[in-house]
Amino acid sequence: MLLSIQYLRFLASFLVLVAHSTLASDRDLGFTTFTTFSAGGRGVDIFFVISGFIISYVNFNTTGDRADYLMKRIIRVAPPYWLATAVMLAVAILTPHLLRSTGVDPLHVLFSFLFIPWDHPVARSTFPLLHVGWTLNYEMLFYFLFAIFLGRDLLTRTLLTSLMLVTLVLVGVIFAPRQEPFMAWTAPILMEFVYGMMIALWWKGYAQSTPARSGVVTAALLAVVIISIWMILFLPYDGDLIWVGYGDRWFTAGVPAAFLVASMLALDKRGKMPSLRFLKLLGDGSYSLYIWHFFVIGALRALWPLTGLTGDLGAVTFVASCIVVAIAVSLMGYFWIEKPVIALGRGWMERRRKAARSLAA
Repeated sequence: MLLSIQYLRFLASFLVLVAHSTLASDRDLGFTTFTTFSAGGRGVDIFFVISGFIISYVNFNTTGDRADYLMKRIIRVAPPYWLATAVMLAVAILTPHLLRSTGVDPLHVLFSFLFIPWDHPVARSTFPLLHVGWTLNYEMLFYFLFAIFLGRDLLTRTLLTSLMLVTLVLVGVIFAPRQEPFMAWTAPILMEFVYGMMIALWWKGYAQSTPARSGVVTAALLAVVIISIWMILFLPYDGDLIWVGYGDRWFTAGVPAAFLVASMLALDKRGKMPSLRFLKLLGDGSYSLYIWHFFVIGALRALWPLTGLTGDLGAVTFVASCIVVAIAVSLMGYFWIEKPVIALGRGWMERRRKAARSLAA
């Protein structure tokens, strides 16, 4: 895995963690030290650009086995999310008083497990049962659209998949559907996958080149990184904590995220990306951090009154505790859930390939 992508994966999940931690501090516990860091939601925009890049990058030489490709994606993404969703379902049924905006509706629960956007029974949104899973609904849509053109060469595949995504967005703009899942499947945020695929198309040639050693170019790339991060963190947040896929974020957050990913990759290619073992590990745990931090914040929010900590000390301690505990839980999730499940999945796929070869022989 490219170092730049590892570091950006952690940055993206960390931003979301801070956004939700400060939201709980501000809205749920009533602390006034921090306002909700809504711009942390832009970590999702970084994630989507990375996904567009990674799916193209790891499939540069894929020959068109769609079933194999989709199975790999499902094994990588679905089991931790299904487990977390099952935990959320159990909490919603057994201790609903602990939850602020989660209800149980059988159809909504089913579609939550199937990655299909559906109207939430309580919140005015298309959140699945596990709210952070709304991004995975978009991810799965992108994976399936990408699979359609998997047998084509890289350029044709990228252009056709991008054209399909742009078409969906234009359908949303022109017809403005108000029924789910069509409303989510035509949201402007889909453009961020296009940015990532275009970066992969550029990277295919750039990675094989030998960049000239130039301090000026390196300094310019660092400047782009800094400006992009500043824009992501400090530009007025125009997103919506409910209608998360809509608005102008595809441009105001997606474009800076695209420049950030591209410039970090260029620095990586130039050998300017330090290899930091712990940060690489945090990148490995970024998916678990994204999936499980919701539970950590919920548990600490419920238990916090028992600490007796109030005022600025209470707010700072609460947010810091959310960050530290969530990162620790994410690493446990990576080593105890993700890695074993991926290993089992790969073993099953290899046995499936051997069986298919035996039948063909």
